[in-house]
Amino acid sequence: MKTITLVGVGSLGLASAFFIVGCATDKQLLEDKSHCLTVVVNSVPTGAKVFGVKSGGIGSLIGTTPTEIRYRPTMPDLFVGTAPVEETLETTWKRKSIFFQDFSSRATFKCFVVMDGYLPYRIYEEVDKSDSGLCFQGFCGGHKEFTAQLQSKQPAVVPAGGQQAAQQSAREGKVVVSCVVQGVDVFVDGAFVGNCPATLLLKEGLHTIEVKKEGRGTFKREIRVNAGSEISIRAELGQ
Repeated sequence: MKTITLVGVGSLGLASAFFIVGCATDKQLLEDKSHCLTVVVNSVPTGAKVFGVKSGGIGSLIGTTPTEIRYRPTMPDLFVGTAPVEETLETTWKRKSIFFQDFSSRATFKCFVVMDGYLPYRIYEEVDKSDSGLCFQGFCGGHKEFTAQLQSKQPAVVPAGGQQAAQQSAREGKVVVSCVVQGVDVFVDGAFVGNCPATLLLKEGLHTIEVKKEGRGTFKREIRVNAGSEISIRAELGQ
């Protein structure tokens, strides 16, 4: 099988960016790190599950941390990889003029890191960007590594008052977040906690609730949570 593989764009234009690799499968091409973009996902603690992102929610299971994912472009808008590419990689390629060498390219890696007893962690990070005519240059031996710092759903709380007070259970209140737009991301104090609608148990005190979706804007509100209380928040996002 022959595969057309993108390796870069120079001053000669887009046509010089392609060559034919004979008798090689996509799997064989992905075994060569020097011609791939390698993304490694770690977590603290280790052993978390890595999922793709599908329709704004959790997609297919990719692996368990630490896990390695490789990608290789076969055309500017077509990629192969060891994970569902459409769930873990967003790419854009845009020609800015009639000249092939005048274009921009961008690739973003996305996934969810999930572990029982911990809040889900969302990774959405740029792994390749060029405005200089070198299309997806990070896919020629590039390496990116991300670490999800997982937060316990029931964090240890040590209130003032010494050892006896430290043994008291955490005081929490319930916060119910809803939105007319389904599947939007919910953040508490800057940390991703899931998708809307969401029911949250938060320690008493001040917290910042954010609800956001790309292209629809951001809803942000600061609230005070009291032990045993229940607060309902309806987020309004733009059209």
